Amino acid sequence: MQFHSKASFVVHKTIGSWKDALVGATTLFLPILSFVVSNGSNIASSVGTLGQLHTYFFLQNDDRLETLQSSCHAWAHLGLILLWANLVQIIEMNTCAIVAADHREGRSISPPMVLAVQVIWTSYLAVYNAIQIDYWFVYTFLLVLALVFTKMMLKYFAFQKAKHSFALGRNPRLIVGYMEQLQEKSQHAAPIVEHLPPLIVMGEDRDRQLVEKHPRGYRMKWIPNKNGITNLVTIDKIWQLDDMLSGSSVPRIKDICFSFALFKMLRCLFAGYRAAEAGLMEAHNFFWHVLLKDNDVERLFGVFEDELSFLHDYYYSSFPMSYSKSWLPISTVLTSLLTIIYCLLLGLGLYLLVINPSTIKDGQITCFVWCNNFVESPEIYCDSTSCIYSNSMDRIEIGNIYLDLVPVFVLLALVVLSEIKDSASYICSNWTKVALTCRYIVSHENRQQSSPKMQRWVSRLLQCRFKFMKHWDDKMNQSSLFQLLHQKKTPVVLLKRLFRLPDQQKKNVKVPRAVKVAIVESLKRSNGVIQTNYSDILRRGMPDGDNKFLWACSGEGTVDIILIWHIATTIVEIRYSQQPQSPVPSDNKIVATHLSQYCAYLVAYVPGLLPDDDPWCKKLYKAVKDDFTRVLSGSTVAPTEYEQVVALLTERSDHEVLKKGVRLGKQLAAESEQEEEMVWRLLAEFWSALILSVAPSGRLDEHAEAIARGGELVTLLWALLLHAGTGPSAGPAWSAKVRV
Repeated sequence: MQFHSKASFVVHKTIGSWKDALVGATTLFLPILSFVVSNGSNIASSVGTLGQLHTYFFLQNDDRLETLQSSCHAWAHLGLILLWANLVQIIEMNTCAIVAADHREGRSISPPMVLAVQVIWTSYLAVYNAIQIDYWFVYTFLLVLALVFTKMMLKYFAFQKAKHSFALGRNPRLIVGYMEQLQEKSQHAAPIVEHLPPLIVMGEDRDRQLVEKHPRGYRMKWIPNKNGITNLVTIDKIWQLDDMLSGSSVPRIKDICFSFALFKMLRCLFAGYRAAEAGLMEAHNFFWHVLLKDNDVERLFGVFEDELSFLHDYYYSSFPMSYSKSWLPISTVLTSLLTIIYCLLLGLGLYLLVINPSTIKDGQITCFVWCNNFVESPEIYCDSTSCIYSNSMDRIEIGNIYLDLVPVFVLLALVVLSEIKDSASYICSNWTKVALTCRYIVSHENRQQSSPKMQRWVSRLLQCRFKFMKHWDDKMNQSSLFQLLHQKKTPVVLLKRLFRLPDQQKKNVKVPRAVKVAIVESLKRSNGVIQTNYSDILRRGMPDGDNKFLWACSGEGTVDIILIWHIATTIVEIRYSQQPQSPVPSDNKIVATHLSQYCAYLVAYVPGLLPDDDPWCKKLYKAVKDDFTRVLSGSTVAPTEYEQVVALLTERSDHEVLKKGVRLGKQLAAESEQEEEMVWRLLAEFWSALILSVAPSGRLDEHAEAIARGGELVTLLWALLLHAGTGPSAGPAWSAKVRV
């Protein structure tokens, strides 16, 4: 059984739950809508006017027969309900995910057929009833139905094209074959990019004649070199942009295109291919000789952040499917603009109706009641004074029309916001930048020159940024056992305990630059070999022959080592929290405390991202937490009182991990009496090396879930190490782990 059968479930689990909830809600809304409209349609008169009901009550008064008549209509109520349905369907189409995946990745996510059924049925109800209501309703519904059908057809067309596209649906099989060819050919690049392989960026579908079937998928009939005129754009061609474009955006777009090429290789891993088959290490020379030597940690982290962002877009949104044809993004943006204009005009029209009391009343149902005489025979006398109400009419409003108008205005606002977001996503997304850059390169190769006007337009679009497209906000979660002592018994906390919900004792902070620098420096010191022996990790930061802390590096797994050193790091931090400190803490202290609390967060909330077994991690953490809480929760000692906290933990703790953590903390605190900065440097180097050692855990399904949530620092490091060709994640043993 291939791993992809499990990974496909994990990759689509989060998006599937939201999609199922939305589809279920709208599916439930459909019969309710039909019921309401059907009841409204039953309010019909004998002359066939929709929404009107004539009733007759016969009253006998002596020798006279009188009738009390009424006529009711609910055309505004019915029309607004039908408008609700159309607006909800637009929102549903804007939020549903569409994924054209390789068969090895698992099932593709097509536009839901239930959505098409809903659109057709709602359209029937809208058109049938609008004709009988009023002419302006006809125009209103015809316009919105045209937009709904256009959006639906664009999504279905994009999915069908993407499913058979070598650049999207079939891409993993083509990339694997192409990487095999690169390894066979051992192509040498020019000196300026001597470490950069010709990784595919875009253009697979434009040169379909180059693609041929292969027993293991697809391959190129030949590999075009970088100076050849072809529609296939490789990363070495992107690196020649300096000769084609000018401006500050060129280095950034080169990195984005490089991230896009890495994303295509990483996607092969989710299709069940081995790391070596996907060519994940082909970029390791460029990584070590260019990215690392550049000493720009923000650029380095940005490359892999963009790579995971591309992966998130592909699996958890729908707009990447539109890039199967060059005109699809333009058509989609134009449709969004028309939808925005329609919603604004409709909102303005409804507002004008609301402020004009002569055009719309307050009731959802309006009834007119009057009294008439009915002369049964000529002998019966009808006194004119007895029919005083025959020429008068009473108007009765039932319900409140604003209960229908308010949801319509809310839905109009939501549609406008979603359309603005979608349009900005297409215009400013990295997908558009990559597509535009590749098209510009192909055009430049074919024509040998480009107009200055086109260069300016390309440069402006490449500078466009949309912060909502950034899935990872460059933050890291922080948690600590010592935060349990600060927990207040608020109603929210008590409710969580009552329903046995997890206490969210964590915070989210921006990743300090010092943390990134420390991780990169630790990677450089490793020389491409990630240590999993924690004693060796510690020796690198200690003076020769100093083994006083090595006893704390032995444990049953990774989690107990993390907890021991986290407790010790926190104790050292408490030791100096009561003393006057410099306004700015040292970089080593920032690194040690942030990574310590981040690793504690991994243990407490996402143990699946660590190498150890999940149940074992959870059991160990719960045991340590319970023992820690038992020791300190009943005391009046403040968590910042070093001597008292250490004394209580030393005297009363029972768990071996907690005892070791306190012992190590006391030892480090005593050592810091001589030289505090040396201890913080030791802790910083230990934690930066440890986070690198746990990143390539091989738990692909857990990393997929982390990407769905927006990303984790350890997942970014996992991708970084994959392409760096370091650690167990790059070797055959790790590759075997992604198959079960």
